[in-house]
Amino acid sequence: CINATAGRKLRVDKCRIGHSGVGGINGPIVGIEYDGAASVIFATNTEFNVDGNAGAKAVKAATTTVANVAHIWVCRFSCSTTSSASAPPFELAGGTIIGTTFDYTGAAGGTEAIASFGIVSGGQAQAFAFNTVLNPDSSTVAAPTGIESTNAAYAQFIEIGNKYGSSV
Repeated sequence: CINATAGRKLRVDKCRIGHSGVGGINGPIVGIEYDGAASVIFATNTEFNVDGNAGAKAVKAATTTVANVAHIWVCRFSCSTTSSASAPPFELAGGTIIGTTFDYTGAAGGTEAIASFGIVSGGQAQAFAFNTVLNPDSSTVAAPTGIESTNAAYAQFIEIGNKYGSSV
């Protein structure tokens, strides 16, 4: 839906991005895609919905090995179909996901993936904090992946204050 190319800085606030329906039109939906070095995305108070599209993403880095950043703050991601639930809706090179609600009401089976982070250069902090995951159908929520915590050259990762479960 939105593409931020190399070197772009984009702020999205109080929007609704995505698609609702079975099967999708023209394949998987990507709400915001950013690529190349120095791209910065800042999404606040935005609702993402990618129902019915296998492989769909709310926010996706075209490559997760360069210094591009996305900050997802106080947003909402909703998914009610199995095809969208198994892939992480937020696939970031680096950045933060804070205060965001992941609502999997109606998603059936599998493990609800929530986020993946890429490998970034040293000195960049990444955080997944104070988020809420509602109604995971399988009662299994995959923690954010991609963090290289054993290598001091890579960024610091913080994960605190998250709530997982069928009710909060």
